[in-house]
Amino acid sequence: MKLKMVIALGLITCFTNITLTNIYAQEQHIIENTIETAPLTSIYTYNSDNELISYINYEYDKNGNLINEIWHENDQITYSYQYEYDKNNNLIKDIMYDNGNISYHYEYKYDENNNLIQDIGYDNGNISSHYEYKYDENNKVLQEIFYDNDNISSYNEYKYDENNNLIQLIWYDNGNMISYYEYKYDENNNLIQDIGYENGKIISQSEYDKNGNTIKSSWYDNEILNTYELEYDNSGNLITETVYVNGTIVDQYKVEYVYNENDIMIRENWYLNDKLDCQYEYDENGASIRDIYYYYENNRITTVDQTKYDDRGNLISSSTYEDGILTYSFEQEFNEKGDLINYTSYENGVSSECTHEYEYNSTGEITKDMVYVDGELFSYTTHEYLN
Repeated sequence: MKLKMVIALGLITCFTNITLTNIYAQEQHIIENTIETAPLTSIYTYNSDNELISYINYEYDKNGNLINEIWHENDQITYSYQYEYDKNNNLIKDIMYDNGNISYHYEYKYDENNNLIQDIGYDNGNISSHYEYKYDENNKVLQEIFYDNDNISSYNEYKYDENNNLIQLIWYDNGNMISYYEYKYDENNNLIQDIGYENGKIISQSEYDKNGNTIKSSWYDNEILNTYELEYDNSGNLITETVYVNGTIVDQYKVEYVYNENDIMIRENWYLNDKLDCQYEYDENGASIRDIYYYYENNRITTVDQTKYDDRGNLISSSTYEDGILTYSFEQEFNEKGDLINYTSYENGVSSECTHEYEYNSTGEITKDMVYVDGELFSYTTHEYLN
């Protein structure tokens, strides 16, 4: 089975600076977003002359954990990674090799409940990071300890109430308390307030309603008090957001909701200081279908960004207008599975595209990817899997 796909290689710059590295980066993105039914064992990349450029090999243990990842370029190993696990499949060692030499590695330890209790990083044989963690009987973290040259440099302490709600977080540096945060809850264990202190002074404070919405948030920045106040309608939708600096209003957002005859919201109009700032449009199922953002200069709209979505929430187009002139846009097409199958970008009205043709095995995994630029074969990769 073959499927033709047209995709971007880095949006605006993808067609002015196409390299095998860019192609391969995009290939990795495709693989990471493809549902595999068998572990990937190898990826081979060739140029248009069928010369092998690079490849990656993957190895797994009997539990399916990745244990080796080896990268080759021009038939030489460039990078490799080794992973080790305990009997509970927790990662206990992670080693990276650069041209055959250990570049860095991490070692991890766990308690009997599989909680991470130690994390040590090594760079060129020297400890670069060292963290330890302690937990209570409910597996809630009590302490995070940070070491520098085997000495504790700083640590965090966590305290909880009888309902396991976090009520206090304290940060110590060199044995001195630097800051701490307090958290308060209502009778239903909903967070209603948090307050941050530093050197005995309040540095931040937030309040929440019974639905978890922030209704007020304040913090100090070099003795300047910044405050946000937010209001919501009965449905929990934000209707106003007011910004204060030292008690004076500097900005205010207002939101207008537009409903159709079936009382379904189809549009949000956001205003900043009474100017239309952005619009969001929805279909009858509540799915986003279009976003429009407006940018002002000297009280005049200079830039408009528009994005559109299909009924499954996939971004299908984006356009940027400068002073009413379309300067850049792209369009995307998806198949019934939600996979990207077509991408075309336009810059100042000129279209460019890079085409991928995929081949799949009987279980739907990618086995080959042919890359064409301006209609000419640029490179291709092959993929192998465990049986």
